[in-house]
Order: sequence, then structure tokens, then C-alpha cells
Amino acid sequence: KGKITLQEKKIKQNIRSVREKPTLEDSYRSMRSKLDLSKTSDDDVWDSIQRDIDQFAKANHLGLPDMKRKVSTEDDYFKKYNVGLQAEGKLSDLLTFLSDLVRTKRLYLVDSLRIIPSQDDPDKIKATLNLVRATLKNN
Repeated sequence: KGKITLQEKKIKQNIRSVREKPTLEDSYRSMRSKLDLSKTSDDDVWDSIQRDIDQFAKANHLGLPDMKRKVSTEDDYFKKYNVGLQAEGKLSDLLTFLSDLVRTKRLYLVDSLRIIPSQDDPDKIKATLNLVRATLKNN
């Protein structure tokens, strides 16, 4: 009786997995498309990072007095492109900028963020942040 109950539970789990397969496959394809740049050069990735940052900063009225490439890192599966930024503008504009970046088809992460009020304008802030863009490593 105990073995039959256990097998019935496994069958129910397998049926649920089969029913959810299309959703799981869609989620997998979506995440893979955010990460997969297997035929893209490092220069192309850096160019697209710069375009994304410039586009969203302009759309959100943020000034970018400083943007620097940092050392890229790799592990067994991912390559991570690190970018240091200084941004100036309204806090709401900075938050929209960050939201726009993380909602792109590419995978951006905010690794660190420091915000201080602007001494010149009380309605504005100065932010220092490190962004990371992760891609699947060329294997």
C-alpha cells in the first residue's frame, strides 16, 4: 500500500510537470535569450551596454558625468561585464532608469548603489553605481 501511494504521488508530479512544460519552456527561452551572446564579441557587448545606458539615461533626464568599463569576470558559465557609473538627476528619474535597464531583454544587475543629495540643487541627487551585465560564456 505504501509503495503504491508513493508511486501515485510521483505520477501526479510527472503529470503536473508535463502540463507545465510549455510554460517552463517559454521561461527557459526567455531567460536564455537574455543571456545568450555566444556569437557576439566583447566589443559588441560593450557597445550595446553603452547604447542601453545612454538611451535610458537620456529618456529619463539623467546626467552621466562619468561611465567607466571595469574588469570583466568569468566563471564556468557566465561572463560578467562591470560598468561604473555616476549619475545626476531626480531620484524618481534614477529609479525609472534602473527599472528600464533591468527590464530589457538583456540581463543587467545593480551590484552597488550609493546616493547622496546634490549640494547644488536640493531636488536632485548624485548616484554612484556599479552595473553588471551577465551573458552566457562562449564554450
